[in-house]
Amino acid sequence: MHRTRPLRLAILALSGALAGCAHSEHATDAAPPIPDAPVPVDATIPTASDAFWTAFLAQRYDELPGVIDQLATAAAEHPDDAWAAELHAIALIWRISEAAREPGLDPMQIPVFAVAAETSLLRASALLPTDPLILGRLGSLEIAIGSVLHDPARLARGQAAIDEGVRLYPEFTLFNRARLYFDLPATHPDAAARVNDFWQKLDACAGEPVDRAAFDLGRYLAQATDVGPKRVCWNTPHTPHGVEGFFLYMGDALVRRGDAATAKLIYANARHSPDYASWPFRAQLDERIASADDWAARLADGDATNNPTLINAASIACASCHAAR
Repeated sequence: MHRTRPLRLAILALSGALAGCAHSEHATDAAPPIPDAPVPVDATIPTASDAFWTAFLAQRYDELPGVIDQLATAAAEHPDDAWAAELHAIALIWRISEAAREPGLDPMQIPVFAVAAETSLLRASALLPTDPLILGRLGSLEIAIGSVLHDPARLARGQAAIDEGVRLYPEFTLFNRARLYFDLPATHPDAAARVNDFWQKLDACAGEPVDRAAFDLGRYLAQATDVGPKRVCWNTPHTPHGVEGFFLYMGDALVRRGDAATAKLIYANARHSPDYASWPFRAQLDERIASADDWAARLADGDATNNPTLINAASIACASCHAAR
């Protein structure tokens, strides 16, 4: 694989879709695709799984090489365990997504990690072909790789996978699809569709069309749950700040499209999360609210050298949802 820098940027743009919302609760059979209660999917790979979650939630990025090796071994020892393969892929995507933390990383490793993650997700998908979480992650990754390699077959497979994931589980997979091509210019014909996916995820979580002019998360806090399909709409043990991170991502997407006014409204909704006080990135949110108009103008002026760093390319691309501290 060549075009290392574009591939890295493509994966950066998909970090939240793959490593983000890395819930361990997922489907284990074809029907129903979403269980009502968490399944102890880490049971067969406890040592490797524990090492991953400890490092991930504490954002110990420096431990990733050893964690990835443990997960690769666990996946090889349990070839019929879809979660073992999926978790190995998630760890690889985390390493790529926050590669800015690792200045000594050889850029040529980026495509190697990407293909290894794809291989693991393909194995997981073969074992659980209707699992929408796997479909969302696999689709996002194949679209990223296919875009860089100009591979129409990968692009078609990826689009079909993520669209099927949306059909099966919109509360989860709409966020994956919203993150596709996060940096599209406001004038791009697909830009509006990406923003609409964020809104549709809110619709799916709320159980009704939400007010796009004055959305207020406070109206829906009573719906918070840790069971069933809507559990991914809220913070969970493995995604302790998914609500806050979601609004940061959605706000950045709106700023990218030039809608600073709505972006500020969306950013501010992160403060309604019951866990907001312990979120490590409150200062970054405050900066965005104060700077949204300026950021939107800089992103629209045609000078890429003065563009602000949006969350998809930031060193906290995964941490914004997953850092417990």
